[in-house]
Amino acid sequence: MDSKSPERIEAWFVDRGVPHLIPGYSATDDIFTRMYGFLLFIMFAQIFLVFSPETSGWTQAALFVVGVVAIIGSVVLLNRMRGRRWNQIPDDVGIPELALFVLVPPILRAVSTGSAQDLVQWAAINLGILGIGYLVTSYGLFPMIPWAFRQVRRQLGDISRLFAKSLPLLLLFSAFLFVNAEIWQVASAIPTIFFVLVLAFLFGITVLFLSLGLMNALDGMTGFDSWAEVDALCHGAPVPGVGIRPGRPVPHPLRRRERLNLGLLLMVAQLIQVALVASMVAVFYVVFGLLTVGESTLLQWTTVTAAEFDPLIEFELFDHTVVFTRSLMIVSGFISAFSGLQFAVSVVNDKTYREEFTGELRQELRQLLAVRCALAAADGRAADGR
Repeated sequence: MDSKSPERIEAWFVDRGVPHLIPGYSATDDIFTRMYGFLLFIMFAQIFLVFSPETSGWTQAALFVVGVVAIIGSVVLLNRMRGRRWNQIPDDVGIPELALFVLVPPILRAVSTGSAQDLVQWAAINLGILGIGYLVTSYGLFPMIPWAFRQVRRQLGDISRLFAKSLPLLLLFSAFLFVNAEIWQVASAIPTIFFVLVLAFLFGITVLFLSLGLMNALDGMTGFDSWAEVDALCHGAPVPGVGIRPGRPVPHPLRRRERLNLGLLLMVAQLIQVALVASMVAVFYVVFGLLTVGESTLLQWTTVTAAEFDPLIEFELFDHTVVFTRSLMIVSGFISAFSGLQFAVSVVNDKTYREEFTGELRQELRQLLAVRCALAAADGRAADGR
């Protein structure tokens, strides 16, 4: 490998949302280091915590300046204590840097307000930010989502065919629900926050079904029949060929975090696909409802009176009044969420659906695993001195 290969390999894995497949991937050298700029930004943004009702005027200005000096001074002092230049971006971020992020802004806030409770509260908030940032950065969620959308765009034809196949069953299930007066009564009475909680509950069930199927699907992807197959799959990746070697590739079992990272990648891609199908159903029922469910029907199906009827949008079409109501939006949302869940269950349980739905994604994952196998082989040759 040339001198640029490690950086290119790391960028290649990160761009595909699987940083845990990077050789030697660690929290201090990789995850927190990539988060360092974000953590500094949050620290400086939290300088404004010194502004409080307890202080005003020149006192607030003085506290603000002290806060800026304290944060810059703490970063400079820590760099010097760790043997780095005063303005150097750390090449490894450990407990001292993380403690700086978690504690310095809350201490400034506590000095400003004189409240120890503020110190505990904002330290807890910073710990939460650190935890969320760790998960997002560690598992490459930001690059993972664009990668998944690119896969979906390439599979629009397959998704359309799958949607066409499943549409009769989805409509058979959902059409009776849509013309049922009880669901409209529920929609007219349910608080918005409860509607959101129901959608979140159905989303959680969908994720559970997909995770049960997808994590098992990874088991059949890690093995390769020959080194020639590994070489072929590595085409286009920033790794050297492993060459033709005797025997089959030595299996390298996935570590728990590697397995979780790959499963999450496949999960995000398929959730986007399920969301696309659910969105199609929602659009269908919104249009269908606009043309079939008018004011008089809504008044009969719900307990809303004519005086209380307040559509979100109302317009004339072919001399008839068309209304778009909150109830229509909620009913369409319910049906689309159930349809997405039903489609996800079909993908997991139906072998034909699963093969069509995950075919290209499987090939992408096989390439990632082949590159991982090639890197392990290269490391083995280096260790043997060959």
